[in-house]
Amino acid sequence: MSVAAHFHALAAGRRPADDGLLGNTLLEWGAGEAYGEEAILELFRAAPFAPGDGAVLIESARSVAWVGADAALVADLYDGRIGRLWRLGPGAPPAAEPAVAVAFDPDLQQQRGEVYARADDHPDLAATAIPQVLAVGEALIALLGPAHRARAFLTRAFSADRCTVALFAIHHLSAGAVRTAGYDHALALIDGETVRLIGERAARAPWTPRL
Repeated sequence: MSVAAHFHALAAGRRPADDGLLGNTLLEWGAGEAYGEEAILELFRAAPFAPGDGAVLIESARSVAWVGADAALVADLYDGRIGRLWRLGPGAPPAAEPAVAVAFDPDLQQQRGEVYARADDHPDLAATAIPQVLAVGEALIALLGPAHRARAFLTRAFSADRCTVALFAIHHLSAGAVRTAGYDHALALIDGETVRLIGERAARAPWTPRL
């Protein structure tokens, strides 16, 4: 079956045919994760993915994205099968697992900058699209306003059908005497000079030095 058929089945919480969803797939949505076929299908049954009218499916050899007006689903592909997922948009993301908070400095290597991207990590990204992808990352940082230590990490990026998809993980610290850190995700669909942005703010957990 096609990747589009796999996505349509998954969006409704149905198991894609022909092992279209690999058993060890990891889904990230908001601050939570779902691991494994059964957990992911259960999540989509409880919260079906509905990108709405005007949604587009962009597919390269290694990646695919289904992008709507305010929701997106991005996947890594392995021989046409889904092996990693990111979901953005409305719904009820899985709850974040309890975790011990540890100090983290995105500038530990002293490479100051707002956007971190390495072209070799994205073999399906057209070289001509790289400047626009970096510009979008800078624009996403600007949209945060006066955020502390905001950095955009290019997680996935690929080009196909004259379009480019770029998924960013955006790290920043909250305001206040005791700051909380975390990642938000944002996706850009670039079609010529038109850029469609979809972002989300993940819930922040309080500083937790012990469980």
